[in-house]
Amino acid sequence: MEVFEPQARVLSFQSVSDDVSDYAKSLRRASGSSVASLKQPTPRRGSKAVGSYVSPYRLWRQLSDGLQDKQNAADDEVKKSVVENTYRTKPKQKFPEREVEEIIRSSLQDMLKEQIYSAMECGFLTKLLSSRIMERVKSLNIERYKLVCLVNVGSKHNQGIRVASRCLWNEDVDTQATASVENSTLFAVATVFGIYFE
Repeated sequence: MEVFEPQARVLSFQSVSDDVSDYAKSLRRASGSSVASLKQPTPRRGSKAVGSYVSPYRLWRQLSDGLQDKQNAADDEVKKSVVENTYRTKPKQKFPEREVEEIIRSSLQDMLKEQIYSAMECGFLTKLLSSRIMERVKSLNIERYKLVCLVNVGSKHNQGIRVASRCLWNEDVDTQATASVENSTLFAVATVFGIYFE
């Protein structure tokens, strides 16, 4: 019988005291301005400093903060255009329920046709299905509708299930599309709500 012996992991760090200032100077030259002020850590009183060390995380944090400040200053200069309200209470086109149902059904069948139910995997699978369905429905470019996608996946053990939702909406313009798929070990029910945004 073989005995498994774990190997020790070795982490190596470089002293970056001179490299940090050279890197900051090269960034200043490249951008034409001061990107970040990289402060060298001061040695504590009574300690013998052989060489100063700046952790890679601290270096990255200082550089990213400097770049973020520069980006925020640039964003403040750009003025946002102000758009007036249209007060349109009816949509130009209705929510395409049949197309959305086909998107839901095809997405569920593609992902779940051979899937075996596992509680560990289905939590991730519901999030993945929900995001894929939302991406495909958003590609329809439905104007002025807010979209909500709910996906339920469960195991099949000769039981019944009823999925219900309640919300406050306008019956004339708000709607939903639902599709369900099942195989030998699981079932899935997905619903996309389209709520008109005035």
